[in-house]
Amino acid sequence: MLSFVVVLSVVALGLQAYLASASLEECHEAGAAAGSRACVQREEVATGGRGVVVCEADRVVTSSRVVAVADVHGDLERLEQALELAGLVTPGPRAEERHWAGGDAVLVQTGDIIDRGPDTVRIFEWLSRLRSEAVEAGGCVVQLLGNHELMNLAGDLRYADAQETAQFGGIAARRRKLDAGSSLGDFLRALPVAARVTQLDVEADPAEDDYSNKNGPGGGGGGAAAGGSPEKENEEESFKGTAFTTIFAHAGVPAWLASTHSVSDINKDVRQLLMGSSERQVQRHSVTNKLLLGQGLLWTRRYAEPNEREVCAELYQMLSSLKAHRMLVGHTVQQTGRPTIRCEGRLVLADTGMSRAYGGGLSVVELQPWLTS
Repeated sequence: MLSFVVVLSVVALGLQAYLASASLEECHEAGAAAGSRACVQREEVATGGRGVVVCEADRVVTSSRVVAVADVHGDLERLEQALELAGLVTPGPRAEERHWAGGDAVLVQTGDIIDRGPDTVRIFEWLSRLRSEAVEAGGCVVQLLGNHELMNLAGDLRYADAQETAQFGGIAARRRKLDAGSSLGDFLRALPVAARVTQLDVEADPAEDDYSNKNGPGGGGGGAAAGGSPEKENEEESFKGTAFTTIFAHAGVPAWLASTHSVSDINKDVRQLLMGSSERQVQRHSVTNKLLLGQGLLWTRRYAEPNEREVCAELYQMLSSLKAHRMLVGHTVQQTGRPTIRCEGRLVLADTGMSRAYGGGLSVVELQPWLTS
């Protein structure tokens, strides 16, 4: 049992990260000051706005809460704690008895559910049910493909946990259930590798809400990426003045890719590579296709590199191309146990190594639809 709740609010950056090494009961006790503030704040945010307007696999438009959870790595208990802390699931002794409690909130999970921990199968099953329950409640759950999912589709089981493999029914059954034509294998092959979530802020000042002001110091307000979807871009333009877009990816969308591809294009290209591909074919794609190689959006650690000026310059270029304001990624464990916020709040590194395989901090990131200087 955890013993205290830490609430980290970075209001100036428009981001609230709820980090806990604490008893979740404290969050609901009037006597626990920090926990009580966290609960009240979440309840206030959840009551306003128009809810989810669009809920697609790689695109969401909403005025509701947007919550992100990064790498889980087979640790169902920590995921349960994180989602309960965020107010997205009901309390319960086990995941099978917990249900969606987030109403019209949006949850984004940035990939790497698989490997290193024992509970991968149960996590996929639980998230599948939560996704259906969220839609029924007016909410939305988005799951992204991570590099460890890709590795497993390619038959690379170096990081497989013994208990996890036993849940699959053994090595042969694991590989069979991840191959093309199986329900889980096809589900993973169809997952997006990036998503854009546009938040509608009813309290935003339209004069302060144009893309050029938020893509980095000095503006740079780019237009639509080449090959983008005009229908989707026009739909988001109709919200201009109150719209704030965050790009989600497992490791990060490189600027070179964003210059020629929209998020929709990227997902379409990766899906075409993976759908119907056998284990051996996925393995070949993984070592030959630039989208899936080391500097691609499942593997790159560019956005976690120490040179702030260079990293932020590439980030601003990418955001300008995708006509977005911020990016949140997982993949690179933050040794502080807390999400790292860079580039004036426009980049969030959310992987805190919360799986007990890493021993990091339990974390949930709630994003607000603004940046305040």
